[in-house]
Amino acid sequence: MNKITIFLSSVISLLVIPAISLCQNPVDIIKEFNEVTLSLKELLKDDNLKNSSTGFYAIDVNTGEILVEFNPDLSMVPASVQKIITTAAALEILGKNFRFCTTLEYDGEIDENGTLNGNIFIRGGGDPALGSDRFKKHYFEPSFWDRWCDSIKRLGIKKINGSVIGDAGIFDEEVTPPTWAWGDIGNYYGASPSGLSVYENMYSIFLNSGPKAGDTTEIAGIEPEIPGLCFENYVKSADVKDDEAFIYGAVYTNVCRIRGSIPKGQKRFEIKGSIPDPAFFAAFELD
Repeated sequence: MNKITIFLSSVISLLVIPAISLCQNPVDIIKEFNEVTLSLKELLKDDNLKNSSTGFYAIDVNTGEILVEFNPDLSMVPASVQKIITTAAALEILGKNFRFCTTLEYDGEIDENGTLNGNIFIRGGGDPALGSDRFKKHYFEPSFWDRWCDSIKRLGIKKINGSVIGDAGIFDEEVTPPTWAWGDIGNYYGASPSGLSVYENMYSIFLNSGPKAGDTTEIAGIEPEIPGLCFENYVKSADVKDDEAFIYGAVYTNVCRIRGSIPKGQKRFEIKGSIPDPAFFAAFELD
């Protein structure tokens, strides 16, 4: 296997929200945490939070001293707080300067006419940000697709007598835990990880809604185009202000159902889904 060129990478970063300066006096720190407790109690007087679950626990990591606690033993679903744990683990294990690398490779031979009698491989390195709009300077100035194509052309390849293959083998094939909610995994926020992710494994589908509540909706477009993906659309127009539609689909399957509602009288109302097979899609895009 021959590597075509250097390739794209992204740096793991940790978002740090400044809260308490390390040079503060310990007494002042405790005072601030006491103010946190008072603020929490004041917040929980809101009628909208009367059925909520709230807990808070802070310790001095050097001494183990409890600085403040509020319902410290209450069991709650961690939700997105879990991202702090996974990010901290990545920083500890991989280091702050670790870079995910995606490589282009080929097998076979290039003949005198510029035909590659073999295949081109996109070898995924687990980069979660490949093609993300959040990193436009990194991936789109210039476009990483153009950089890939230029790398292939520089080898003298004009034609491929073979296939473009996306390789996500750095991760296991079973990437969706069985406990994930069916109502989540077809939507952008429930996208399964992949050894070869692209565009954050996300696509947009645009719907036109009728003028009255209860009217049917129609699909106006999909961006980017996902090969073979088709939809059964049961979304209705409604007297709502936000996206209340859900895409039901699974990893490696191309038939999705969309249910729920969107605001009435809309043109190209956007909802977002998860790409069912990101590695295949990446190969399709390059091809």
